[in-house]
Amino acid sequence: MGDAVFLDGYEGQSVDELILLAPTHRVDSILLAFESALDAKAMQVGLDSLTRVEKTILAIESYEREINNGGHAQFFANVPQFTAIIVESLKQIGCTEFAAVTEKAIAALGVKDLTASIVTAACDDLTEDQEDELEACDDAFYGLNYTIGANLFEFIKDNRLSISLGP
Repeated sequence: MGDAVFLDGYEGQSVDELILLAPTHRVDSILLAFESALDAKAMQVGLDSLTRVEKTILAIESYEREINNGGHAQFFANVPQFTAIIVESLKQIGCTEFAAVTEKAIAALGVKDLTASIVTAACDDLTEDQEDELEACDDAFYGLNYTIGANLFEFIKDNRLSISLGP
């Protein structure tokens, strides 16, 4: 797989066409194409109009990107709309260790209502202790065996009939 090609963006492929690229293309780049197509769809029809599977894909891709770029605090601050579903999304794709770490990170926020506005407000008012707890969760995340992308791709293959890349 060392010679796999990086898919240079989403170009209108169907779900099955993207899945069929796996033998020749990097899976992470295929996942980015799914995210790009679903982001565009969400912009057109609204996030609430997406299927649970589609939201799971967006939540997982956002989670992975934001935590790798700045940790749990960045995930909560930049994509708070996915906070309420991220733990269940991780469990759905078989990443239970990541889900457990994320549950701890959510608990560190100190809020029960996980709506985007409440999560955003919590992020704006983090105490030093909360920041330390989130950093500990970041360290735990980085210490886990990395399987999110592979698991998400299998989830997409298993649930492809619940995914539509157009509006």
